Parts: sequence; C-alpha cells; structure tokens
Amino acid sequence: MTRGHVVLIHGAWAGSWVWDTILEPLRDSGYEPHALDLPCVGNWPDGARTDLDAVTDVVVAHIVSLDGPVFVVGHSGGGIVTTQVAERLPHRISGVAYVAGMMLPSGSNFGDLCADLRLPEPVGISAWLQSTPDGSGTIVPPEAAAAVFFHESSAGDAITAARKLLPQLETARLMAPVWTPERFGSVPRLYVEATLDRSVPLVTQRAMQDRVPGARVVTLDSDHAPQLSAREALLAALVDFCACVGPRPTRVRRARTSRTPENPWRMRMHPDLISDVTVYAKGRWLPHRDVLIADGLITEIRPTAPAPSGATAVDGAGAYLIPGFVNTHTHLQQSLMRGIGEGQPLLSWLQTVGAESAVITPDRAYLAAVAASLDALRSGTTTLVEHMWPHPSPDVHDAVLRALEDTGVRALLGRGVADRADTTRKWGVDPRLLQPLPGVLEHTDQLVKQADGTRVTVGLAVPNPRSLTPEGMAAVRQLAGERDMTVSIHLLETPTDDVMCREHVGAGAVDYLDTNGFLWDRLLAVHCCELDAHGRAVLARRGVAVSYNPMSNMRLGSGVAPVPEMLEAGIAVGLGVDGAASNDTQDMLETLRMGAYVQRAHRKTADLFGFDAMMDLATNGANENLGFASRPNGVAVGGTADLTLIRFERDFGCLPVRDPGATLLTTGSRQIVDTVLVDGEVLIRDGHSTRVDEAGLIAELTATGAP
Repeated sequence: MTRGHVVLIHGAWAGSWVWDTILEPLRDSGYEPHALDLPCVGNWPDGARTDLDAVTDVVVAHIVSLDGPVFVVGHSGGGIVTTQVAERLPHRISGVAYVAGMMLPSGSNFGDLCADLRLPEPVGISAWLQSTPDGSGTIVPPEAAAAVFFHESSAGDAITAARKLLPQLETARLMAPVWTPERFGSVPRLYVEATLDRSVPLVTQRAMQDRVPGARVVTLDSDHAPQLSAREALLAALVDFCACVGPRPTRVRRARTSRTPENPWRMRMHPDLISDVTVYAKGRWLPHRDVLIADGLITEIRPTAPAPSGATAVDGAGAYLIPGFVNTHTHLQQSLMRGIGEGQPLLSWLQTVGAESAVITPDRAYLAAVAASLDALRSGTTTLVEHMWPHPSPDVHDAVLRALEDTGVRALLGRGVADRADTTRKWGVDPRLLQPLPGVLEHTDQLVKQADGTRVTVGLAVPNPRSLTPEGMAAVRQLAGERDMTVSIHLLETPTDDVMCREHVGAGAVDYLDTNGFLWDRLLAVHCCELDAHGRAVLARRGVAVSYNPMSNMRLGSGVAPVPEMLEAGIAVGLGVDGAASNDTQDMLETLRMGAYVQRAHRKTADLFGFDAMMDLATNGANENLGFASRPNGVAVGGTADLTLIRFERDFGCLPVRDPGATLLTTGSRQIVDTVLVDGEVLIRDGHSTRVDEAGLIAELTATGAP
C-alpha cells in the first residue's frame, strides 16, 4: 500500500524527464511518483499565451483524481506552480517541497526578487538565452545549460540533459504567485537549497527562505539539478520530509466537485449572498430576504432583489437561515471512544476514559478531531470550544489544531493543563497525563503562534478544581491574563469537587477557586450541576460563565444544572454537547431540544426554555467570556458569516411547518441541515462536507479499533 503520492513539477525549458532518476527510488520508498509535463514547453500555437492559473489547473486536475496523501515537489520555476497549487488546495496537500525552487513572496516574480537584492544583471541563465523565431519564447543553448544547470554532473550526463531542454513560452517564465498565509501558509514546506547553483544563486534561495519563512531547510552541495548531481541526498531529504509530515490528507481532503477552471474555489466556496431566504433576525422570522456577505461578514439583510452582476449566491428559497451554533464544551478526541464506560458513575468513567486518553497518539487525535468537528458542523455548529485533557505530548495538541484548521470550523482550543497527580483522580489527575507546568505554558504560547491567522484561538483547559495547586492556579491565571485567554474548567459536575476540596483545603470548590483568584470574567465553568445559591452568587459577582451540558449530565447520571437560577443570578450560560464518550454525539440540535426538555421535566412546567431562549443559549450565551462577538437575537448585519441554512423538507418528520422555531426545537435533526458557512466559506453543502472526503473518513473510522 502506497504511503502517498508525490507530484513532481519541472521548471522552465524542462519536462517530466528531469525527475527520471528518482522515480523508482521513490516507489521503493513507498511513494507513488507523478512526474507531470506542463503546457507551453516545446511547441505552442501562434499567438499562444499562458498564465499561472492555466498551468496550475493542469496540476490541480491531476491531484483531485488521486486518493490518499499528496506531496507536491517543484524544481526551479516549478516552485511558482507549487506555491499556487498549495494556495488552491491547502487542505488536500500534506506538504510541498522546493528543489532549488522559486518559493517567492506573493505578487513577486524572480526578476523582482533579483532587482530587490540589487544583483548584477543578467542573473543565472539569462545571459545565454536565445529567442525563438517568432519571438514569443526562449531557448537555452546546450553548452550554456551544461555549464549553468548541470556543471556538477558528469560531462556525459550534463550534455545529455542539456540537449533535452526545449523552448519555453516567455509568458510562462515570468509568473508571480499570489497566496495567503491562511491557505498556502498553512501547508508544511521543505526547501532544498543547492549551494553551487549558478541559475538560482544561493543568495536568492536564502532571500526567499527569509521572505517566505516557515520552511524546513536541507542544504545540498549541488548544482541547480540535484536530481542528477546529488540524487541520493535529494531522495533522502524528500522521503524524510514526507514521512515526518505524515498522512494527513488520507483523512481530510477536498471533496471532488465540478469547478470552473477560471476560478476553481471562489464560485463554490465563498458566496456573495444567500438569496430569498427566511431569516431569524431580531428575534423573529423575516421571509424573502437576501443576506449579503463580504470578507466573512454579513454586510446587509434586505428584501429579496436581483443579485448584483457577477455575484454568486446560495439559493435560499424555501429555506430558513439561523446563526451557527456555539458548542461551549467538547472533548474531540473522545469521538473514538463512543459508548465507553456505559453505565459507570463519573469517577469510574473518568478512569476508563483516562486510561485511553493517556495512550492516544497524534494520528488518533487527528482522526478523532476531524470526525468530531465534522459531526458538529453537520448539526449546524460553526464554533466549538475544545477542552483538551492534559497530555505530555505536544504533538497530540498540535494534531488537534491541524484537524481544526483542516475542517474549517471556528474553535477555541483549550490546551490541557494540571499540576497535581493522583492515580485515583479524586485529588488530581492521572500521573501519565502530566508534564511540568512551565513546559505546558511554553507550548501554549507555541500553539498561539501556530494558530495565528486561522479560525482557531487558543486558551487553557483545567480538568477540575482538584487538579491545580494554588501555585498552578496563579501561573495559569497569569498567563491567561497576559495573553487575554479564556480558561475552561469542569466544576461541580457531581458533589466530588466540594467533598474533596473540603477534605483537603477546608473549603468548598467555589471558595477554593475564589480564594486563589481563579474566578474571573474569562473563566468558563463547565456543568455546575451542584452549584448552590452561594456558589451562584460568587460566580455572578466574578463574571464567570457556565457551560450547560444536559445530554452528558443525563448519560452519566450527574444531575440537572440549575440553569434558570443561574440566569436569574446574572450568570451567562451557553450550551454544550460535551465529548462523544459521554453524549455520545456532537449533535447540537439534539442537545438544544433535550436542554429544554430536561429543565421542563425537572421543574414540572412546559413553559420553560422555548425556541428564543434556547437559541440564545446555543448561539450567544457565553460568547463574551469566550472572546467571541455577541450575537443576540439571531442573524445581524456586521456579524460574522457563521450561518446555518435549514431545509425542513429534508426530513418529512418535520412537516408540515406551523412555526419554524417550534419545529426546529421539537423535531430538528442533522438531516435538515443543508448548508453551513463559517467565516463566509461553505463548509457543508447538501448535508455533506466540502473539505472532508467522507467516504475515506468512514473507511478509516471503521478500521480503527481501541488502542
């Protein structure tokens, strides 16, 4: 079974033959090579021109036909195409590599770079180029090619390679990539620099590394074509890079869709408006509205009108538009633990889950997070708060961050933190999950840098009041304050927090936290089933928000959180699904309904928590504490375009619709979720992911057993 596909892109005047020396060695290493021939090399019709998009289309079309991980390698000017491919398909590509390649800043061509460096002209091969008879292209004389490109190879190999070079259309040679940090910048990169290169001089290679930072660098003492002069070293660098980056896209890749070659992503993924839809706004349903979107924001809600010329629209006729749900609490890695510890009380259940969490690998963490994020998106969740358990491996946390970026969901990633060990979990956490606190906080800062420019913000996640010493609380609070971070903590899910805190420190859990300065307006307290009147008063006074997780609390027999009393006390409350080991789905529509029903049953009254109240909990309740924008009363101009389009006709069990709010609350299921946008990007279309290869994901989840 192949470890992945390696797509090889040649540079100017060359062809797929430049890679012949490493094709079989790549296969022997477990990778299937694909050496492509690009257009506008050799012969072309009169008046022909090309641009970077047209060349990129050729490579993209090949990549989307492949299954499994894909790595793209560009040589020389092929690096420009490599960059543009990564910008197009950041979630389909595991990594890109440049072999003495043009890893150029956005909007700059190689000539711009040389001019900026004030290099004497002409640079590289330019002095020896000859024009084609029609003047539209250039030719490299074989002797010049042997001296500039292949001078470290044997004389025979050099002249043989030089004679294979073909004329190159000049418009193809003067290309400049256009890329963004969010797309191209998210793809792992390798730069193989050639210190003896006379074509792309070392000074230019290193300038590109400085101006497009973030690539791993391997240095080879070779000429411009290490495929010939340093084959084994080049092969080792490429194989090592592919192995280290890992098989991410076997799990996440762009779904195959028909796309127009002129603009392959814009048409399908970032619509300008949702047309003729019924919108939940200002606390009521507004029929026949257009919702206009630009740069990830809602710019206008207007009566339906003809769309502007050239605008792309999601057809909302007959559908209902609501804000995307904010799931205030989950544990993504538990999606591989569904059904675990069924029937066990909380402490016993925690030990069962903890044993599996302690041995989770980065690969399993990535797979679990992808599956859970997609599960959430399919139920209309656009934002989730991931409460990670502490783990000594930074790679596990990094894997979850990659999964969140790949699926596109907006997220607050809570890096697990604790500093008190206890094998019983009564007064601390499983020792196998701990690492020294300074290392945890340092890695948290690294995660912040990694997440910069993405839809993921980073916070801290504390298992419970029993897991942090006073010194630990002080350190966590200090970092959170300095970095303006949210911290989440499980609190009073059962009486255990109070019992153990009174036994060990002589105070209840709320007072223990308050005495140590660990209650403030960026703290999210999760569960709070046992929160009494005194505790509610303290949390309200300190500005703490609560995450209400009714499905998990029912599953584990923890009780019913006193949500009406919390709201009356002035505590902000948001809705959460909890992890898939205690719910056991990420379905916010189910949690929306059960969150209302369990409160009604507990208080024996039917007029609690109607649609408007539950929507506020599910889309806005704890947003300010989480660092998210407030979104009261539905879809609003100026808000983020995190939206869910509902079609009740997708499930006849919802029909007929008397009141869309009542129908959504009482009968809504994932089946009615048609389209989901995050930051203006369509992530779910017709109930399916636009980013995730769902068939591949199902196959991998099916094959995944217990660790």
